[in-house]
Amino acid sequence: MENINHMKISMDEYNEIEARIDSMWNEEELIENHKKLIGKSSKCDYWEIKDCGVEFINKFLSRDWGRTIVYHYSQGAQNFIQSKYLSDYFKTSIKELLSDAISDKVLNILNSDKLIGDMSEDEILSIYCAIKNFYAQSKGTEKVSVANLMPLLHKLNGKGVISFIKNNVSKRDLASNILLTSGLNDRASYYSGRGVNYGDLNEENLVSIFSKLLKLDVNYATNFVEMICKMKTLGATEFIDSFMSLAVNDFRLDALKIETNNVSLNGVYGQERDVIAFISIFSAMCRKNDQDDQIYASERMKDSFMSRVRPILETINSSYNELDANYHQKQI
Repeated sequence: MENINHMKISMDEYNEIEARIDSMWNEEELIENHKKLIGKSSKCDYWEIKDCGVEFINKFLSRDWGRTIVYHYSQGAQNFIQSKYLSDYFKTSIKELLSDAISDKVLNILNSDKLIGDMSEDEILSIYCAIKNFYAQSKGTEKVSVANLMPLLHKLNGKGVISFIKNNVSKRDLASNILLTSGLNDRASYYSGRGVNYGDLNEENLVSIFSKLLKLDVNYATNFVEMICKMKTLGATEFIDSFMSLAVNDFRLDALKIETNNVSLNGVYGQERDVIAFISIFSAMCRKNDQDDQIYASERMKDSFMSRVRPILETINSSYNELDANYHQKQI
């Protein structure tokens, strides 16, 4: 993309703009600050980045990733994500990346007036495959990270984008992304042996996951709610294992295995596995005596979660009343 104003900024100015993302409630303010960053030259202090806007956008789109609490983008930030400005920035950057390797089909898509969020599944797939093939042929020598569309696609609202994610992203990868952008780790073993702990998992995490599933598919969201209702305890370990099971089962309830074990060593190897195994098993043994407390804490979490999602479900799913009735009958 051609620099808008050709201005030079210092490293301190870049860091100040990046740090102020949380306070930028106005879409225009985000755009103006981004214009400053894409005027950065490779001859300046930040020599390793030709376009500071790349770094800014990558950090901006991953602002909610890998946190221990749920992160909420401001309204201005949400508008910026869906904006024509950001879409055009990505389209131009992708054209520059692919350069002579770009096909006429992909070039026509990128030259169209369509925002990425308004493109069809086939159009997005064509762009995605072109980028993927480019990186495969470059054998990792290219490091233009702006071409990584996935953080943006996961946040766009268009029907074509949603269809692309549902049909072309593995359900395990999708579930991992949802967990990692909802204040959770995607490894159940990370919480192994800790039981029900509001600092690990609470209704805020559950509502965030529900909202992301609802955007993709109503059935995904309602089946997630039913999974929560069926779980005896809501420790982060058994929840993540159960959620992953639901996801790889295409978010269907048939054959779903509800996990009850709050000890997991999945993804842990070597000496670390032995240490975590000992700590997890010891913690689990200590918690046997407070099983009733674990169940009670889980029911409180379920009640809080259900009160948050109930108004939404009542408006979108006629079968919700039966699900809700079954949940309340179980409580009596």
